[in-house]
Amino acid sequence: MAFKTAFINLSGPPPPPPCGLPPFMDKLPTDAQIKLQHIWRSYKQGADCSNEHHQTRQILDSLPTEVRSEIFKHGPHPPPPFGH
Repeated sequence: MAFKTAFINLSGPPPPPPCGLPPFMDKLPTDAQIKLQHIWRSYKQGADCSNEHHQTRQILDSLPTEVRSEIFKHGPHPPPPFGH
């Protein structure tokens, strides 16, 4: 008898990153750092930050490929542990 194993992600999509400036700010070009500081300057701890995340993603996506590759050498998020 053969069994097929399927990976089922019961937890849904990964959680969004924490609210606030990205931890890799120092690796970003100066103009991107300034734009991100502007986006996050009015954010209040505990408030919804989906708009700030969206704007941050737009800035990061607009960076040249070589800059993004240098920042995210191993991808933007680590893979989940095997079996989880």
